[in-house]
Amino acid sequence: MCGQMSGGSRDCETRSLREMCVRVLDIRINLVDYKTTIASIKHCISNRLTGRYICACPVHPIVVSQKDPELNHALNNSWLTVPDGMPVVWAARMLGGSIADRVYGPTLMLQACEMAEKSGFSVFLYGG
Repeated sequence: MCGQMSGGSRDCETRSLREMCVRVLDIRINLVDYKTTIASIKHCISNRLTGRYICACPVHPIVVSQKDPELNHALNNSWLTVPDGMPVVWAARMLGGSIADRVYGPTLMLQACEMAEKSGFSVFLYGG
């Protein structure tokens, strides 16, 4: 589907996830669920793969990114851009993507923190 990523592949596990995607208004949306996303986060932490970020993307950033090159770049060069809204899921389905549900950012964060606690990983929050 997406195949070619402007950010390049970083490892085989990540590359296959990055290729499971559709483009919604030229924004790469990964066709992943919570389980796959959490497993991938754990894989990257366990293997000390750095320099990655995830965008939980509802419709608004997709629309704004059409006139904001920096946002467009950030979304398309993330490690994963997950569909954080049903309209994004519906658009992905209309474009031929196979995806069951959205990956809501706050729920993803909670699940990532739960996984970190069970795995003995630390969680650091950065920002104001």
